[in-house]
Amino acid sequence: MTGDSHHGSKDSAEEQQQPKFDGLVHEQVVERLRLVRLMPRPEPAGEPEGVLGWTFHGAKRGAYAGVAVGSVLSIFQPSISVPGRLSLDRLRSVSVATTRLVGGWGLALGAMSAAFYGGREFAKETRGKDDVWNPIIGSASLGVTTALIRTSRSGSSSLSSS
Repeated sequence: MTGDSHHGSKDSAEEQQQPKFDGLVHEQVVERLRLVRLMPRPEPAGEPEGVLGWTFHGAKRGAYAGVAVGSVLSIFQPSISVPGRLSLDRLRSVSVATTRLVGGWGLALGAMSAAFYGGREFAKETRGKDDVWNPIIGSASLGVTTALIRTSRSGSSSLSSS
C-alpha cells in the first residue's frame, strides 16, 4: 500500500510539471508535434564528386564569401557616405557602384576558390594520391588565378612588359 501511495505522489508531481491546456489548444499542440515528428528531415547533400563538382562547389563558396566582403566594403564607398539630398540620379549611380563592387568581389573570390578546389581535386585524381601535396598544388593554381585577376583589373600585364 505504501508503494501505491508513493506511486500516486509521483504521478501528481509529473502532472504539476506538465503545462495545462484547454481541450482545443491541447489537441492542436499534439497534432503539430505529430506533424513535426512525421516530417522527413532533408538529406545532407554530401560531398561533391569529381573535378568539376569540386570546382563548382568552390566557386559557390567563394562567391558567397565575396558577396559578403563586397557588401561590407560597399558601406564605406565615398558615394554612399557623402551627405546630401538623394536624387534619382545619385541613387542610380550609388546602386550601380554597389552592384559592381559586390559583384566584382563575388566573381573574384569565386574564381579564386574554384581554382583552389579544382586544382586540389585535379591533383588528387591525376596523381592517384590524397596527400599534403594536393592542397599545395591547389594553392599554386589559386596563385595563378590571383595574378590573372590582378593583371586584368590593372589593364596591363607584367608578363608582356618583360
